[in-house]
Amino acid sequence: MKKMFASGIILTACLSFTFLLAKKDEPVPIPPSTQRTGGDAAKGYHYLINGDYVKSGVPENIFRMGIGKPTIYLQRDSVNEG
Repeated sequence: MKKMFASGIILTACLSFTFLLAKKDEPVPIPPSTQRTGGDAAKGYHYLINGDYVKSGVPENIFRMGIGKPTIYLQRDSVNEG
């Protein structure tokens, strides 16, 4: 029993040091790209806050049937109103 315990401790110590010696990945820089200009910042902000730019998850009508109308804490409009 003592031999098993001692060999377990030695094995754990050896495995601990393998993580320190493992080769780590170096970061790779991403080259810059040209940016689009001429957009309307106010419209973009409105779309991010109130728009439906994420099309995933449970459909809203099924979600509303199960959970009901929530208490609105944020002043949003459109689909995200609540």
